[in-house]
Amino acid sequence: MSSTPTAGGRTVTVPRRPGSVPPAPNPAPGGARTPAAQPSPATRPGRAGLRARMRRTPGRLRIAIVLAVLASLLVSLAGVLVATLTTATSSGVVDRVSSILELQSARADLVAANGTASNAFLVGGLEPTSQREAYDAYLADGATRLAALADSSVDPDNTLGPALASLTTYAGLVEQARANNRQGFPVGAAYLDTASALLAEQILPPIDAAIIANAESTATDLNSRAGTAGLLWIVVAGAAVLVGIQIWLARKTRRTINPAILVGTALALVAWLACVLAVNTSNEAVTETREGPYAQTLAVSQALSLAGEARTAESFGLIQRGSGAAQEETFDERIAQAQAQYDRPTVRGASSASDLESWVGGHDLVRELDDQGDWDGAVALATSTEPGDPTALYVTFVETATAEVEQSSAQARDGFRSAGTGVVVAGWALVAAGLVCAVLSWRGINKRLEEYR
Repeated sequence: MSSTPTAGGRTVTVPRRPGSVPPAPNPAPGGARTPAAQPSPATRPGRAGLRARMRRTPGRLRIAIVLAVLASLLVSLAGVLVATLTTATSSGVVDRVSSILELQSARADLVAANGTASNAFLVGGLEPTSQREAYDAYLADGATRLAALADSSVDPDNTLGPALASLTTYAGLVEQARANNRQGFPVGAAYLDTASALLAEQILPPIDAAIIANAESTATDLNSRAGTAGLLWIVVAGAAVLVGIQIWLARKTRRTINPAILVGTALALVAWLACVLAVNTSNEAVTETREGPYAQTLAVSQALSLAGEARTAESFGLIQRGSGAAQEETFDERIAQAQAQYDRPTVRGASSASDLESWVGGHDLVRELDDQGDWDGAVALATSTEPGDPTALYVTFVETATAEVEQSSAQARDGFRSAGTGVVVAGWALVAAGLVCAVLSWRGINKRLEEYR
């Protein structure tokens, strides 16, 4: 219905047509039509509902479950890192110690072969069978060890291969020296001198460089073990998160403690403490092994090699007769270096040290005869294999020193290997504690969550 004014001033009511809708009022001139409001992304029903749920206690409890589980898994991760890194480091150290021993043994064998060949040369003619066999054995052992180590991780610069090739040339020169010496040709001494120079200049230096490189790598690995303790701070961070969650739960649920989370956190902390103690014990064991059997292995093997060089100098001093003063200086220098190895605190009292002194005393008798003009007597004494003579004393020293090196190297390998055992066990225990803590944390918070359902 609508009212319409007439000309007489009266108002007439006109019925509205069914279904008709009155027109909308026109907008004011110049006015802008207001668009319908659209919901913003932040107020969309799905996201808005999610944010609303997260603001409520059940939502926050779910977040707490996620954080607690992640913190527990962080504890397990620390255990995995500690266990695997310790295993890898221990294995690497043991392998390098074995490699260093092989390099030292190869060097000592080659030096001993050269010394034996030089001493046998003094006999003239056909050398004694025992010395010939000893030379062959030393040379074969040294070459075998060198061939096994060449082009391996022990030889990163690939320098042992050329040294092995030079060893073939060295053996040929020694054979020429022996052949000429059997016939009484003086040129045999020149061949032997060339062979010794080749050994000193092209064969031994690469071996020495490989020994130094592997010793430095071993020291780096041993020092890196101290960094294992730093990984345990990850456990402290995870435990701090768990403690924070428990404090929040205590305030939110009006309960003093959550037994499940408390037990899980306690397990993680106990495992962490076991790891700390194991790492400290391991570091002490590594230090003891490093300064004990390992240092003794390096010192005695080095002394053995230096003594072999000194023996070669002794023989050349007699081969060159009146012009052997320079060789005597070399002898004194090498012996002084060998004796310095025995002055180390961990090597003092070694039986091979007294055997070395006994052989040096025999050498002094040889030099005394030569200095008095009795060259034949000096050669006879230097090449004699009778008990108490210089050659027998040198053999005794070599046997004693070799036995000491084998014993101390075995102790060093066992010490480095066993030093990491406790850390590995404690590390895997930490992994288990972290997993148990994750389960307990989930169960503990989930019980509080069920109270809101």
